[in-house]
Amino acid sequence: CYSGYTVFRGICYKVYSTPKSFGDAAAFCRQHGGTLAMPRDAETNTFLLSLFKPGQFWFGLRKEGRFKWLDGSALGTYNYWAPGQPNNEGGNQD
Repeated sequence: CYSGYTVFRGICYKVYSTPKSFGDAAAFCRQHGGTLAMPRDAETNTFLLSLFKPGQFWFGLRKEGRFKWLDGSALGTYNYWAPGQPNNEGGNQD
């Protein structure tokens, strides 16, 4: 991984603290050769939460009829979310 990144299970992660909308955050990650994080299991989710505390952050999940990961794959059965999440925040979470 490049300097400033943290590796977990062979994937490099970097935290950016500048507030952005979902679309702007996703575009920023793409411009830097990455994507928003897509935690598909409890261990990865726990790792990501340890990087981001405190505050709010985006995961690479969007709703187009149904929730899907940014890579196009289905949300699946993993559901380690806060109560009521994911909820698309009135259409503002993309």
